[in-house]
Amino acid sequence: MTSLKVQLEEIARSAPGRLAVQFKDRQLTYSDVVDSVRRLEATIGRLDGMRILTILPDSFAAYLVTLYCFITKAALVPVSIRSVSPQIERICERISPHLIITTEILYKAHQDILKERASLIIKQQDFFSGHNFSFDFLGNDSLSTLPVTSAAQPEDIQLILFTSGTTGTPKGVCLSEYNILAAASMMVDFLSLGPDRRSLVTVPLYDYYGLIQIFGHILAATGFIFGENMTLPGDLFRRITHGQATDLVLVPYTLRRMFEILGKQASDVTRALKVITSSSDILSDDLLRCAFELNPALRVFNIYGLTEAGRACYREIVAFSPASKSVGHPSRGVEIQIDGDEREPGEIVIRGPNVMRGYFDAIRSDRVTFSPCHEVRTGDLGYFDENGEIVLVGRSDHMISLMGMKIHPSEVEAIALAAPDILEAHAYASETQPGHPSVWLDVVPSGSQVDKSGLLRRMRNGLPRAFVPTAINVVDKISRTELGGKILRKKVKS
Repeated sequence: MTSLKVQLEEIARSAPGRLAVQFKDRQLTYSDVVDSVRRLEATIGRLDGMRILTILPDSFAAYLVTLYCFITKAALVPVSIRSVSPQIERICERISPHLIITTEILYKAHQDILKERASLIIKQQDFFSGHNFSFDFLGNDSLSTLPVTSAAQPEDIQLILFTSGTTGTPKGVCLSEYNILAAASMMVDFLSLGPDRRSLVTVPLYDYYGLIQIFGHILAATGFIFGENMTLPGDLFRRITHGQATDLVLVPYTLRRMFEILGKQASDVTRALKVITSSSDILSDDLLRCAFELNPALRVFNIYGLTEAGRACYREIVAFSPASKSVGHPSRGVEIQIDGDEREPGEIVIRGPNVMRGYFDAIRSDRVTFSPCHEVRTGDLGYFDENGEIVLVGRSDHMISLMGMKIHPSEVEAIALAAPDILEAHAYASETQPGHPSVWLDVVPSGSQVDKSGLLRRMRNGLPRAFVPTAINVVDKISRTELGGKILRKKVKS
């Protein structure tokens, strides 16, 4: 497999003026990107074997730092800008990062936990201005005195992404260069990406779905355009047309909001597109019907695959495709099995080069150790239909998915159970309006009443804003769900 650095330099030689990445109305060519990577090496130095934790909003700086860490064989640990300080502190304690890269605003927001750690702070006035951004170094030492780590090996971990496991404890998914480029190549293959395409990406880079776009688009010599979120719909729509985007990368929530906000204007925006790529959830029939009414020639790809085995499966949907809950066929090189009775839905198991090396274990002798794996048991339940496509029917662990982000209910429940007046807790997704789910929490009190205000404060301090329950219901008892999900109980001393 051609290395990313070789591919990047070849494009810069053969097509130096081709669009590589666009942020708002500024563009970097492939030649600009190569120059930027060299400038970072001259400024920061090589990062071989270092663990680099980033807390960065989308921008040129985030794109170039991500790319530079990968090319110089660092182990990148991207953290959501929505993370609260206790979450960041737990990750830092586990991975012992050699360096943290963030912005002035985010550094100040988490200063209490970052002030003793070596940090590169991207100057705010430079952050969105292009590829000539500069840093301030904060920490006990200077940048030149960062520890020299052992040389990186081909199968070393280059990406650690923390997700929620079935116990609610964040798991660190460890991916090598081989895993990442294999998944990116699969995406290039089934989307038929090439130099004639430009993708507007609405998923943040600290998310696997957004981050893998960097690597896939470079492998395909394709243009990458940052798309604003739906808080700025006018800018997003303008970016599609003025940026000459052919592809739109999103989650179903974003597509639904587009149609709700645009109304009649949606036809102009949608007609400019050739492909919509969606992941995270199944696209509903009403969304697909609306999309194809606006643009009958549109091709829609619904992609399936967890962070542990990204881009594992896809389904191409066109205007006259039959309604289906299928996620399609495995990507090239991927093997998918259904573990269970052949006449009943079973757990989906994925094998292939895109499968992670394992879950993070610890840092020993300044190197990442992990629990090796050769397959991913997804926790998703499904079956093969008569066409050999995989149909999803639910999850065995009740993961909650909101706006493209995922959390395990037990993460919410554990915070509730830490309150002295809560005996049992059950978190779940509910919709007050169609297409707008939120987290709800049922609690059983240990006494006569519950301090809802105090419980809500605990939630706000311990969870990203999107997962703070919008409703807290006091109930007499909590029943198991239809799939038999476990309900957490507080241990009572006898």
